[in-house]
Amino acid sequence: MTDEWKDFAHDSAVYPDRPVQRGAVTPFSLAMLGLGATVVEFTCVGLLGGWLGFVLYIPIVLYSLLTAVEFFSRDWMARHFTASFLIHEFLYLPFFTWVAIVLGAPFSGATVAGVVSLALLFVSIELTRKFSPRFDPSGAVVPDTYSAVWGRPITLTILLLLMIASGALAFVAGASPIAPGVSAALVLLALVRRASDSWVTVIAAIHLPLLALVVFL
Repeated sequence: MTDEWKDFAHDSAVYPDRPVQRGAVTPFSLAMLGLGATVVEFTCVGLLGGWLGFVLYIPIVLYSLLTAVEFFSRDWMARHFTASFLIHEFLYLPFFTWVAIVLGAPFSGATVAGVVSLALLFVSIELTRKFSPRFDPSGAVVPDTYSAVWGRPITLTILLLLMIASGALAFVAGASPIAPGVSAALVLLALVRRASDSWVTVIAAIHLPLLALVVFL
């Protein structure tokens, strides 16, 4: 929800047909959705972690709020696309560390591997979400996707490496050998169909639920 507020001016300029921009979703509705999501989030935090978990979650919320205002450095973030990406995606590490703590995971190499695996897995979803180039009303490519800024070959390589790494680290964390096998198989399929953005994004998107299924069953 915060992204909708953060990127409102940018999206209005280059994506006028999006729901918020064209008025299909009103600012009030967006605010109510955000409020509801916040209530659910903090309810889950309290149920999972109790008071200690709630206190430990506060730095994560503060960091998330800072990303919503671009750390009060919007112009700098806009000029440094890769640094902005890394700063935003770093949030996954403390978040999944918090999850490990409240679930009572021991401090061990396996736990660290699991935390990093989940973080990389969610970073791969972010790359998948903004893998294909986007176009403004005039048909020009908008430089706000990874392929548009880094180039498609580099973006694809990073995406596939993230998939491989998340599967391998899941195995180190205690998952069955099937986990890295699933990742490797999907990466191979993505390489075969690498010319198609649609195929690549679908394959990368199903990697998360398939890996989760293997890990938790």
